[in-house]
Amino acid sequence: MSEKYIKINTFKSIVFDENTKPLVICDIDYTLLGCSVPMDKIYKFIKSDCEFLEIEESNLKNAAIDWRNIAYYNMGFIKQTDPGGFSEMVNTIERLGGKLIFLTARGELAHDLTIQQFINVGIQNPEKYEFYYTNNEISKGEYIKKYELLQHYHHITFIDDYLINLFSVSELFPQINCYLFETS
Repeated sequence: MSEKYIKINTFKSIVFDENTKPLVICDIDYTLLGCSVPMDKIYKFIKSDCEFLEIEESNLKNAAIDWRNIAYYNMGFIKQTDPGGFSEMVNTIERLGGKLIFLTARGELAHDLTIQQFINVGIQNPEKYEFYYTNNEISKGEYIKKYELLQHYHHITFIDDYLINLFSVSELFPQINCYLFETS
C-alpha cells in the first residue's frame, strides 16, 4: 500500500485476499456505530437556537459536533453507519475462515453498554465477537503490540475513523491494511 491508509465510506470497499484467512480489527464509535440524527439537522438546530448571538461559523460547527457526541453517547441516538456493508464484510470474513474483533478507546466498564448498543442497532449475537478496550490510555497500535492481537494472521485489516489511530497502527505494523472510515 503506497499510502498509510485508504479512505472508505462503506465496509464494501475493504479488499480481502481470497487465499488467506483475514483478521479484521474494527473501531466502534463513528466507524461501526454513528449518531442517528443527521449532522445537518443538528447544525440547523444549533444555528437557529443561537441566531441572536454573534457566533462564528467554526464555533457553530464545533457546537454541532459536541451536541452530536452528547446525543450519541448520553441519549442513545445511534445507528449502524453501514449495515449492508458491515453484513457483507462479516460474511466475507466468515467465508474465508477469518476473524473480526473490535478495538475501541472506550473503557472496559462500557462492555455491557457496548453489547446492548450492538443489539439495539441490529447486530445479531454480539457476544460472538471479541472486544478490546484501550480505556483511552494507550494508542491502538501500542495496544495491538502489547496484547499481541495479530495471532499469526497474514492478512490484517484495521478500520478506524480517527487518523491518529491509523498512524499509530501503520507505524508499528506497516504490513496492516489501514482504512479511514468516513461518514457523511
